[in-house]
Amino acid sequence: MKIQQIAIYTIMKEIQQAGRILKSIDSNFNNIVESLNNCKGNIITTGVGKSGIIAKKLTSSLCSIGVSSFFIDPLAGCHGDAGSVKSGDIILAISNSGNTKELIEFLTIFDNKIISITENNESQLYKMSILSIKTGVQEEAGLLQILPTCSTTCQLILCDAILTCLEHLKQITMDDFIRTHPNGSIPKEYKDANL
Repeated sequence: MKIQQIAIYTIMKEIQQAGRILKSIDSNFNNIVESLNNCKGNIITTGVGKSGIIAKKLTSSLCSIGVSSFFIDPLAGCHGDAGSVKSGDIILAISNSGNTKELIEFLTIFDNKIISITENNESQLYKMSILSIKTGVQEEAGLLQILPTCSTTCQLILCDAILTCLEHLKQITMDDFIRTHPNGSIPKEYKDANL
């Protein structure tokens, strides 16, 4: 297989699997967004490995729209960082398998509300969650079909959907956005246009 064919195959596979997410945008998804919108504390994201990277991205994006959020690595969480979790916080955990040992051990510490993004509705994570979104991913791209490709793409898309829903519900304005982005080209272009 030529390099271009591999690249096209990978992209098409991810598009195909991403299309399956649409089935997850239902009343359950509404409940998840409403719960996060009504959160009185922090939205704490967590995950291991590649899923953890997606969780970090969601936290970073939430902070960009003024939503208080931070990421906790499950391993660090089991060695003291769990102390930063307070009553009223919601934990949003991301895991494709839903059975990652370090993540489950970390989550058992809390009685906070847990929301999850996972593919496995039979998993420990799913059973621990008050609400959960199923990604719908059935296979990964790549030679061995085990590298996190389609699964992390779908996790990212769901996180972006949650983010933009919260942006609308909280009626974030450009002025709000500029306050969290004082540097860079976006604030300069916006200020220049409004002189």
